[in-house]
Amino acid sequence: MAIEAERVTLLVSDDGVGFAAEAAAGPDSGHFGVMLMQERARAGGGVLTVTSAPDHGTLVRLQLPA
Repeated sequence: MAIEAERVTLLVSDDGVGFAAEAAAGPDSGHFGVMLMQERARAGGGVLTVTSAPDHGTLVRLQLPA
């Protein structure tokens, strides 16, 4: 976690099996977890990004105003 004068950044990562992040984030995917987390982040004035690929783990980054 990093705290700067204007924002707080939280990083969560793993070295697991990963997933196709772009496929899991869309409304047509049938998976709403990532999309709902992004909406909640935006409601708080922040940004949530998920970076993942099969066999390469996952990184979730949440940035919120301080």
